[in-house]
Amino acid sequence: MDGMRILWPVILALPATVAAYELDPVYERARAVLEVRCLECHTEEKAKGDLVMTTREGLILGGDGGSSLIPGSPDDSELLKRVCLDADDDERMPPKKNHEPLTQEEIAAISKWIEAGAPWPDGEVLSPRAVTALPRWDTPPDPRIVSIEAFPKNVTLETVADFHRVIVIARFK
Repeated sequence: MDGMRILWPVILALPATVAAYELDPVYERARAVLEVRCLECHTEEKAKGDLVMTTREGLILGGDGGSSLIPGSPDDSELLKRVCLDADDDERMPPKKNHEPLTQEEIAAISKWIEAGAPWPDGEVLSPRAVTALPRWDTPPDPRIVSIEAFPKNVTLETVADFHRVIVIARFK
């Protein structure tokens, strides 16, 4: 009985603990855009225009052009202004030289994130990510995936040479 009295506070605190680790979907969509489309050129190691976009503070501080992020005000945020410029404008980000402009969905994700006050988890530092990179370990499953199968069914990955022998098929809705 004494063991149960000790466990009750732990059990009651679990929902709050889980909620603290839930990721804000508005932030997650914006983070994906920033990591894939912006951080190739805007990290501590390579801060083009003196702009470091790996932290919320770095975005607010800005670079050569001043603050790039004004939380709650997408129309006044230089970040959104730059990604919305015409494709042939020299100030457009990402630069036309090597990169495609952001899609309307990517621009909308950034805009909604700024409008929501640019939420950012405490201590979170972004890092560049390739478009083909695997999702983070805590990413929720894609709701469009109906099933995933691996062939052959009796897969054993014992050596590096075994990794080329697996075929994975995902079926979407």
